[in-house]
Amino acid sequence: MVDWAEVFTRPPVDAIVDGLLIPGRWTALVAPAKAGKSTLALHIAHTLARGIDPFTGVRRAPVTVLYIDGEMGELDVHERVVALDLTPTDLVRLHYTDRPPKGDTAPGGIAVESTVRALGVEVVILDGLNALISGAENDDLPWRNLYELTIAPLKSAGCAVLSSDNTGHVETHRGRGSSVKLDKADAVTEVKRTDSGVRLLTPRPRCAAYAREIVLAIDGAEGDRPITYRHALHSWPDGTHTAVALLDRLGVPRNAGRPAALAALKAAGEGVRTEVLAAAIRYRKSAGTPPGTPPPEQLEGTAE
Repeated sequence: MVDWAEVFTRPPVDAIVDGLLIPGRWTALVAPAKAGKSTLALHIAHTLARGIDPFTGVRRAPVTVLYIDGEMGELDVHERVVALDLTPTDLVRLHYTDRPPKGDTAPGGIAVESTVRALGVEVVILDGLNALISGAENDDLPWRNLYELTIAPLKSAGCAVLSSDNTGHVETHRGRGSSVKLDKADAVTEVKRTDSGVRLLTPRPRCAAYAREIVLAIDGAEGDRPITYRHALHSWPDGTHTAVALLDRLGVPRNAGRPAALAALKAAGEGVRTEVLAAAIRYRKSAGTPPGTPPPEQLEGTAE
């Protein structure tokens, strides 16, 4: 049974990637094939492992990542990390395998969980969910078992889980196959290409820490330099400037996450809309990075 005293004294948990990756939560990326899910997932993995925020470029504590690859394979990943100018030293905290265990079986679930505990993993990336089941993708039971035997134990261990999956031919905001496949995901995030990058859309998250929309610009997509993702300059919603100024006035540290910001707002009797607070936190962490980022007052009302 839950120990309520322990729950209420538990320290708040900051997001690993603001608005997208939260400890103890499962984020499911969905998109058509060739939309860049694996490129995005690998970018998140190697930047976190190197101690860099993936969307601001700001230095942070390194994160230990387990990347279970059912999409690309070792040769493809080797080609990509070389193109990113990475070295083995850069990848010490990124543990990679292209031999996905069958997570809908007890031995497969135990293999993943024991590996996570042995390596001290904080983020698990499941790139290509279909590779982790032994049953048919249109059947319900393999997906229920995958959640119960693999994903739920990872969440209980405090890991942030990021999966990727192809969408079906008709419905866009769900994975291909059984309708129960992503039922227990904390956020189903659709990756949509734009002229200059991608939009991450999460319409119905289970957790308020998720951003409903994250707009990212891609640099290096033409292959002339290593690919990076950054928050697009037009992605600050109305009220961002006011929220940034309020958090500054309350003395909230610039690198603070959502729990600390909420605590300060509550103590001051102030309130900020969820999506505006998320944007203000992102801005305060990334202000001045990349160079030329305008102040949010110049960007009010320009979000898509």
